Amino acid sequence: MCQDYYDLDFMDRSVDTRPIAPALAAFFDDVLESSVSKLNFRAIVDGLGDVLFKYPFRVPPYYALILRSLTVLEGLAISADPEYKLLAKAYPYMAKRLLTDPSPELRKSLEGLILSDGSFRWNRFENLLREGSQSSDFDPEQLWVLAKWLVSPSAGEIRRPMAEEFVRLIDGFAAGSVREQIHNRIGEEMADRLVPVGPREMDHLARGRMLLSRLRGSAGLSDVSMPLMGSGPFGIMTPREIQSVARFIREDLAQRVPQLQALIQEPGAMEVMNQVTRGLVSRAAARTVKLVAGISSPQQSSPSGGGADR
Repeated sequence: MCQDYYDLDFMDRSVDTRPIAPALAAFFDDVLESSVSKLNFRAIVDGLGDVLFKYPFRVPPYYALILRSLTVLEGLAISADPEYKLLAKAYPYMAKRLLTDPSPELRKSLEGLILSDGSFRWNRFENLLREGSQSSDFDPEQLWVLAKWLVSPSAGEIRRPMAEEFVRLIDGFAAGSVREQIHNRIGEEMADRLVPVGPREMDHLARGRMLLSRLRGSAGLSDVSMPLMGSGPFGIMTPREIQSVARFIREDLAQRVPQLQALIQEPGAMEVMNQVTRGLVSRAAARTVKLVAGISSPQQSSPSGGGADR
């Protein structure tokens, strides 16, 4: 982003951006974590102004004119509708462009948006999908262009954190499903003891179900049953079953979706699938050991409160 400020003539190239970058990152992280419906243009301009005036920025006349015009326009709209949000109206179009425009500049912007400190941010990616789908000219088929980019050589930096997040997502989804199986068969107390899951895993369970539902609906796979329950204790998948799911995606599922069949031939797609498979096998083995150890160990009883004196 600091390079963009050079290109847009916001600062001289002799200015050292190292102390500026953290301030910009902190500001935009706060903005990106906020709900679009709560943002207004003036608040963002005011917040960005605090950074601009603290460091040696210069505001080009064309930019000042644009800011003034947009601020006035939003003010006029708010006078007619106090709930009007300029960014909320424009964001679906911007999100759609970020997701579907193949230009290198926008791909770089997308990468910077959904990666944070080397981690893939599901919430931001989901927000883009949700808002982009509300654009009047959004076509779900365009998302295959995004998928093709994600497995291309130019998206190498994003694939590893994306695969790692897939592992966490699927593992959390599976753990939540196994916990539900135990809860239904034995009870909540044993479920908490054998498969302790936190808010993150429950979020993964909900997110996994939502993504699976969207995938089935958008790709015409409503009649396809994904083999997600295994033959291990309470439905935990064995390493061989995890590998069979990968084969199911590569072979059976790809036959149903021509775009997917072409996609998985890319080296980047195989890289992601192999990394996800290895990660899931490792996590499934660890969870199985913990589960079996929990079943075989005696349940600790709480100490009694009143012992008799001798």
